[in-house]
Amino acid sequence: MNGTQTLNENIADKSGLAVAYKAYTLSPKGKPSPVIDAMTGEQRLYYGFAQVWRSKAREAHLIDLLTSDTHLPDEFRANGRVRNQPGF
Repeated sequence: MNGTQTLNENIADKSGLAVAYKAYTLSPKGKPSPVIDAMTGEQRLYYGFAQVWRSKAREAHLIDLLTSDTHLPDEFRANGRVRNQPGF
């Protein structure tokens, strides 16, 4: 993967997730988020973010994307973003 090629999109993904988390934490206006199916609201937020990036692709297509696309493969967009978020 070419970090220089994907840098702008990486920053945008990380920033967008941070803004979404901040908005979610402000939305209950001081009340704790409800626990649904044994998951807090914050956990559901990150779970939903990861689900967005679920995908399947043939290896040849992934190799093509690595050389031409400005985005990381979906797996890395999900895994790399959440672990670097303070709320995670």
